[in-house]
Amino acid sequence: KYRAPRHGSLRFISHKKTHKNRGHVSFHPNNDETQPLHLTSFLVYKAGCTHVIREIIKPKSPLNQRETSEMVTILEAAPMQCVGFVLYRETPIGKKCVYTEHVENLPEAYLRACESKLSKHAKKPKPFSTKAEKEQKEDRKEIPSFDIIRVILHTIPPKSSDRKKAHVIESQINGGKNTEERLEFAKSLLGQNVPITATFAENECVDLSGVTKGKGFQGPVKRFGVRVMPKKSRKGHRRVGCIGPWHPSNVSFSVARAGQMGKQHRVEVNKQIMKIGKSTAQAVEGNASTAFDPTVKNITPLGGFKNYGEVSNDFIIIKGSVAGPAKGCIALRKSINDPYKRDLVQDARIKFIDTASKVGKGRFQTIKEKNETMGIKVESN
Repeated sequence: KYRAPRHGSLRFISHKKTHKNRGHVSFHPNNDETQPLHLTSFLVYKAGCTHVIREIIKPKSPLNQRETSEMVTILEAAPMQCVGFVLYRETPIGKKCVYTEHVENLPEAYLRACESKLSKHAKKPKPFSTKAEKEQKEDRKEIPSFDIIRVILHTIPPKSSDRKKAHVIESQINGGKNTEERLEFAKSLLGQNVPITATFAENECVDLSGVTKGKGFQGPVKRFGVRVMPKKSRKGHRRVGCIGPWHPSNVSFSVARAGQMGKQHRVEVNKQIMKIGKSTAQAVEGNASTAFDPTVKNITPLGGFKNYGEVSNDFIIIKGSVAGPAKGCIALRKSINDPYKRDLVQDARIKFIDTASKVGKGRFQTIKEKNETMGIKVESN
């Protein structure tokens, strides 16, 4: 045999590290005026993984109405705060920003994220200062014509993320009959906290963008999955035997070589939202309970999520895995391509959500069950 399938994908030619440690949205869905007004993107934080038991819906299949266990990812989706909006105009060379407006009292977390970039220019005044804002508002008599409007949203970092600086994103407003409706909708969001339910719904497919786990400098066997050479080979075993011909005397980009692995920006399309849960303050009877499992429990497992802690805000359950480590910032976007699988369109029908400890072999779903089984008496004050 002289030929074999190549190892590694050529879709991502450059395997360099990304300069941003969070997912970003570089392309927004096209506007559809038949739909109601809505936002197109949102930022969440990865908490951890667990498994659920759901009912399969496949008519004319032997698996129809049977139960299956699936791996899911928990993403904490705290409300994002709207601090302004940006207007763009379509030009032959791309989109051009024609107008920007912020609220008067900007939060400290947002200033930490953007003030350092603008303060590098010594000639410019301090960004978002009162005098500068007043002068800008006086100069701007009316809002110019525009084609696209995006609101500026920033995250409210949860306690488990150990951050003081917010993550900022521009979320495009789609829907509505005309640009005036979209502008009024953006003005109504100024200074408000936008929940995850205002952008996405259950059983909806979204696109996820994040930064993968960094693995450092790795060899071609782990990086591309090439075959380990036999025992009697010379000059090493975990290497590529032939990296190219004598002439032309250069190594092609498609040859597997050692280098950086991980910490790269990746986008996954059509990931299903199986459930959107409320925060612990709003869900009195537990936010991880279902109709088939009425046990009062929250989504946080016993001992908390590993390397994350407790999930106290709103959360979403994504089917399958999500790129990145715990506490990683993930960008959600309205799905651009229609889901092509039948499983992604049907209802999730979750019957049970596992909340056992993720460190070791968890046996108990709640602390009350653990105390009753172990015979531990808890004194009530």
